[in-house]
Amino acid sequence: MFRADAFRHAYFHLWNTYSLGRDLAKQLGDAHENNLYISEFDELSRSMDLFNNYAGREAIESISPNFVFDRQTEFIQIIKYLVDSGQMRYIKKNSDGTYYLQDTNVY
Repeated sequence: MFRADAFRHAYFHLWNTYSLGRDLAKQLGDAHENNLYISEFDELSRSMDLFNNYAGREAIESISPNFVFDRQTEFIQIIKYLVDSGQMRYIKKNSDGTYYLQDTNVY
């Protein structure tokens, strides 16, 4: 439900893509999100997670092709940029109590 959740999903998927390859990272992420959803909120959450997982996998294109000693810092910077520039999504609550997806650059 928070921007941090968007960061967490993308960061995890960037590491999985880097370590395991894009196909296996996608298979693992999709399997994890393929739970039994019983409410609109659950489906909204799943949609958000799949979107942010994809963003993390695509972020592999942004890593340095050169050897980088500290990939963790590099990956944090890449995902932070995606969050700050609104390229990811999180769940927000309307004043009427309903939930919706919001780009991460809007609070």
